[in-house]
Amino acid sequence: MSRDDKAARMQELDEIAARAEAERDAAADRLYAIEDEHEEGESAEQEAEIEARREVAEAEYERLSEIADEAHDAHTAVFWEEDDEDDDDEDSSERLPLTEAKDIWLSSGMDEDYTMGYSEEELRREAEGD
Repeated sequence: MSRDDKAARMQELDEIAARAEAERDAAADRLYAIEDEHEEGESAEQEAEIEARREVAEAEYERLSEIADEAHDAHTAVFWEEDDEDDDDEDSSERLPLTEAKDIWLSSGMDEDYTMGYSEEELRREAEGD
């Protein structure tokens, strides 16, 4: 991977991680707000509704944390790749492996911003193969 490609890829991964971290922080705020809603003497229905909302917020927090972690891991992998200034040809080894890209894409809710350089069709085919 050329230095320019490497820098661009690392910037893309940084942006993905930053976006996931910001969304994760917002999910944490929602989780805290839901937990603060709990009061003594609530009915069983009210407690069940609050618990269901808390579980959804917690799952969203975990999903976003995973996306951020995977983007950071991918950034680190790109950082440590050797520069290859002599090879300007497109090479699929410059991208994340398809299976890793599929996991990131699925964990982001199949968001087009998280395709990691693959087409949605490629990712969908890979996901269907699991």
